[in-house]
Amino acid sequence: MIDLHMHTTYSDGTDTVKELLKNAQKRKLEVISITDHNGCRAYQEMETFDIANYYKGGYNRRL
Repeated sequence: MIDLHMHTTYSDGTDTVKELLKNAQKRKLEVISITDHNGCRAYQEMETFDIANYYKGGYNRRL
């Protein structure tokens, strides 16, 4: 399953970046796309931590 339209608290979402990633993992989403309005701060934040600690996605199962 995929979700290509997700927002964080950097936009009009209710979850922080880490919460969004954890929830995507819990929902077993294989592919996600963070689509905050007017910026890319979520992606800038993700450069500061190891994403795999929060979200593995579907690609890791194929490695």
